Amino acid sequence: DQVAKPGRAFAMWHTSGSFATLIPALADISALDLATLDNLCAPGLAMRPQRRVNRMIALFSAAPHGSIQGILKGLRFSNADAAWIGSVAAAWQTLRDDMRNAMMQEPTPSDASLRRWAAEAGRTRLASVLRIAGARWTAERQAGIAAPSSEAVMSVYRRAVRTAYRDPIEIGDLAVNGSDLEKLGIRGPAVGQTLRSLLETVINDPAANSREKLLEAVKGQPQHGR
Repeated sequence: DQVAKPGRAFAMWHTSGSFATLIPALADISALDLATLDNLCAPGLAMRPQRRVNRMIALFSAAPHGSIQGILKGLRFSNADAAWIGSVAAAWQTLRDDMRNAMMQEPTPSDASLRRWAAEAGRTRLASVLRIAGARWTAERQAGIAAPSSEAVMSVYRRAVRTAYRDPIEIGDLAVNGSDLEKLGIRGPAVGQTLRSLLETVINDPAANSREKLLEAVKGQPQHGR
């Protein structure tokens, strides 16, 4: 039962003071945080190896923002696991309010919003962030709190994953690069600033991601690093 409902076991850690002693950052973990663990699908299925890791992400998302990776290293997690769990948890902490608000509104979140979430989380981490979101909102509904429905989450999940892998959401996806900007006389920090500005443009409108259009947009902007 503790495998199926790990939140119950961790609730005993909480009430006994074990979290305060062993993992002080989780001393104030809430009942909703723990219920989120129980609403993630059980680990161990051959086709779903990430579920155990997702439970760790959900658990440590209750820790203060920016502290998770250091906590995990102190607990002897591998560098790879600490980096993955920490990065997904940090993305969820950053995005959760925006995601929740967007999902509670009609119509459903725009493609531009999904691209922005993917840009913040990273295309390989977005699916895990949305799984944590779905489990959290299920826990909220069970507690009588208004939250996005499971049907809405599933619909957005499918759209978001397709969007993350189809559309430009990273600087490396742009049809131009730093060398192209340097040929226009852009130098130093202005290169990175311009690329970030162009990324925002194509997140809003992926059709703008062509070499011609992006270079034309750059030529029309004042560049202070030339």
